[in-house]
Amino acid sequence: MLLVDDNRGFRLELRLLLEDCGIEVVAEGENGREAVELAASTGADVVLMDLRMPVMDGLEAARALRERVPALP
Repeated sequence: MLLVDDNRGFRLELRLLLEDCGIEVVAEGENGREAVELAASTGADVVLMDLRMPVMDGLEAARALRERVPALP
């Protein structure tokens, strides 16, 4: 899983919760642009992403992910 949110503390808490449930977080990002780059480079099979972020918001990033990483479900 790729976890993307501009709030570092929230990401940390969510990561701990997910890992306690047995979900592997392969990378973290803080904006939509990082989400697209990390999804392409890590091969993450799921992206959990905030909608409101600086640089590129979650909706723009989702569109970019569809184009750049079409195999991502």
